[in-house]
Amino acid sequence: IEEVKQISNNENVDGLTADLSDLKNIDQLVTNFTDRFQSLDVLINNAGVFKTSVQNNSAGLDLRFAVNYFAPYLLTKLLLPIIQKSNDGRVISLSSAAQQKVSIDALLGKVSLPEYGAYAQSKLALTMWSFNLSKQFSDLTIIPVNPGSLLNTNMVKEAFGNHRSSADKGSTILSALATNEKYKGSGGKYFDN
Repeated sequence: IEEVKQISNNENVDGLTADLSDLKNIDQLVTNFTDRFQSLDVLINNAGVFKTSVQNNSAGLDLRFAVNYFAPYLLTKLLLPIIQKSNDGRVISLSSAAQQKVSIDALLGKVSLPEYGAYAQSKLALTMWSFNLSKQFSDLTIIPVNPGSLLNTNMVKEAFGNHRSSADKGSTILSALATNEKYKGSGGKYFDN
């Protein structure tokens, strides 16, 4: 928060933290948010896990499903009432080019998957849910987006050891989808950078 204040030269910056692998933490995060803020124009579901030393969260769910799918689902669901108050509410969820057919048993924590399979399935689940949510809330702009493959992020470094593009490539499309008037009403579309 202090770094963002310094770089942006803007003291009007605030932040909250939560362990998104623990769904109870998300409830508390939303409570903390709504206690402090009355409006939310844009929610970008950006947290993601690929490689991890811990396979499952405390509820027994694969950590990738918990963070990459269940956390954005729950966070968005709980924040929807406040997002709907916005004149131009947007929910942007980071998907991936890596997508695989979703195993319901894996989603429910009944079977384990290799890292790539769990990651790819969690990203397809997130994309499908975004499409469905967009149909339910046509007054909001709900967009799943692949910000770019193998961007220079810690997750990519840990998983693959190298990258193809700068992380700026991903941040540029996220900024545009979140703020540019031309993307208002683009809900239900999939963006691939």
